[in-house]
Amino acid sequence: MPDAWEQLDSEPAFDHPHFRIRRDTLRLPSGRIVDDYLVGVLEDYALVVAVTPDRQVVLARQWKQGVGRITLELPGGKVDDGETPTQTAARELREETGYEAPSLELLASLDVDASKAANQGHVFLARDAELLHEPERHEMETPDVVVVPLDGIPELIAAGEIQGAASVAGLLLALDRLD
Repeated sequence: MPDAWEQLDSEPAFDHPHFRIRRDTLRLPSGRIVDDYLVGVLEDYALVVAVTPDRQVVLARQWKQGVGRITLELPGGKVDDGETPTQTAARELREETGYEAPSLELLASLDVDASKAANQGHVFLARDAELLHEPERHEMETPDVVVVPLDGIPELIAAGEIQGAASVAGLLLALDRLD
């Protein structure tokens, strides 16, 4: 079994309301000291695999600046202060798509990048999701709502239409849970 690294110190390296980086000083199992290990300190987020009664999956198509392109992914967003991941999932599903579901089931809490980030993505399954109102539009978030057959999801992933790791993982977990 691998040995744990010992954290000797940690200090902010970059602090912005939307993105923080910390600099850790570590002692490796070999005894070597590493004084500049950088870790992203980001908010947790929640994603939702919303499935309608007729087995359609609700997705969001929108611009993502990090990858510099339009993506097709699960609706979701960051967990706000005072919110649980379940509350975030319900809010984001409603805001981004106009859909709501009677309940949310946690599929997994995933490490985003265990080497370089200190946050998790929480993926939920929303069964019997229904369109109840228009999605909310914001200047920096204007997704198109895309509804696709559940059995077409593996093909979209294989074709590279859905590439986000957490969206892919969530969809595959949901397929397994629903079958």
